[in-house]
Amino acid sequence: MRNHTSLLRTLVLLIVGVGLAGGAASRAWAQFGLPKIKLPKKIDKVVPKTKETGPSPQSTPETGASRSGSPEISQLAPDVAPPGGSVKVTLTGKGFSEGMSFYLSCVGAQFSTDKVKVESPTRAVVRVDVPLDAQDGPCGINMRFTQTKEPFRISSSSDIPVVLASVMYFGEGEMNMMDAMMKMGQAATKQMQQSNWQEKEGEEAPPQGLMLTAGTVKFMDQGKPVFEKPISSVKGVGEMMMQGKPSGIFRIVFTDGTIYNFGASGQGSSESSTIKFIRKRLGK
Repeated sequence: MRNHTSLLRTLVLLIVGVGLAGGAASRAWAQFGLPKIKLPKKIDKVVPKTKETGPSPQSTPETGASRSGSPEISQLAPDVAPPGGSVKVTLTGKGFSEGMSFYLSCVGAQFSTDKVKVESPTRAVVRVDVPLDAQDGPCGINMRFTQTKEPFRISSSSDIPVVLASVMYFGEGEMNMMDAMMKMGQAATKQMQQSNWQEKEGEEAPPQGLMLTAGTVKFMDQGKPVFEKPISSVKGVGEMMMQGKPSGIFRIVFTDGTIYNFGASGQGSSESSTIKFIRKRLGK
């Protein structure tokens, strides 16, 4: 028991001695007849300080790039597009690399594109396809870790043409529902074959679909106009119904009596967003 008590007292004294500094420690050790020890003036001479460091700027699995190497944009050209517009935007800046993401947050629509062609660390080209439901206003851009308020915006008054590639042209003149359905199937097959061929050959598709500009409406077939009319001559836009529901088949009637027939995706219980958009752009 005496040995245990002596050992306990020694441990207590050792703790007290370490907790005290300088002369106070020496006096405590002398009081109990224990040999003096020299304590360092600063504890960091015994235990060196460790340098605080932040997260390592090494590559992450998600991006393959460090934060310090994130891309930065200094200029975009063009810096505006209309709802439904498709445009090639040239980016000037630094830190561009393959696999770079490009995300736009606009009023009424958020969308990304994987069509980014990096030509050099300071130049890249992005294909921007603006959704039909995007509203006029500025867009924020997100590229990897970088968020920016570069001056890209949506504007309905932009002179960049809107090409509705999903719209199929059936022909001119009066057409009943059965004929229209048959021609829609033929047009869809042709469109699919052209798309598959271009994808196989690695070629970029020429303009295909209903094209709306500031003053004209026309239909493009593989880059060639089938017809072209001024928007001011549009009399109305009508949609064929099937059992009381919109069929996705519609016609544009002009003041000279000409009728052009089309098909668009979105048949069902309500009018398709594509046809709503066309009505709005044509003012009908």
